[in-house]
Amino acid sequence: MAQNEIALLFEKDRKTIAKHIKNILEELELDSLQVCSKKEHTANDGNKYLVNIYNLDMIIDNKKLFHLGHSIKDLGKKISSISELETNLIQSLLESIK
Repeated sequence: MAQNEIALLFEKDRKTIAKHIKNILEELELDSLQVCSKKEHTANDGNKYLVNIYNLDMIIDNKKLFHLGHSIKDLGKKISSISELETNLIQSLLESIK
C-alpha cells in the first residue's frame, strides 16, 4: 500500500503516516529493503513518479488487525477489500493455535 492508502485505512493525514514510517525506519524497527518497494505511478498531470509501496509488516497496527483481500476476475478487473477483524476473534484464533 502507498502512504495515501495507509492514511485512508487508519483515517489519518498522509503527512502523519509519512512521519511514523520515517521514525520506524530510522529507529530500525523495520528494514526498508524488506518492507518497501518502488512502483512507477502516472499522475493526472501525465508525469511519472516513483511511489513507495509498503508490505503488511509496515501496515499492521498493534491495536487493530485488518484483512486485506485481492481478487482478479471479471475480465481482469482488480478488486481489493479491507476489513477490520474483531479483537476477540483474533485472540481466540491465536489461543486455538497454541
